[in-house]
Amino acid sequence: MNAIENGSFGDEMLSAYIDDELGPIQRDAIVAAIRHDKALAERVESLRRAKEWMRIGFASARPPRRNK
Repeated sequence: MNAIENGSFGDEMLSAYIDDELGPIQRDAIVAAIRHDKALAERVESLRRAKEWMRIGFASARPPRRNK
């Protein structure tokens, strides 16, 4: 039984969902689970916020210069 069949989703899969990197079957399974599981919906929203904070926080970051 896989994560979709047993309804357990790891942070990696939820992050892929947030980033719109899943196929339609996986995406639909997560959407359905979110509709029925408030804790999962809150977890997804927490991951979404963390990704947004990272994007904002590192928006102006530049890679370090390499010595040649």
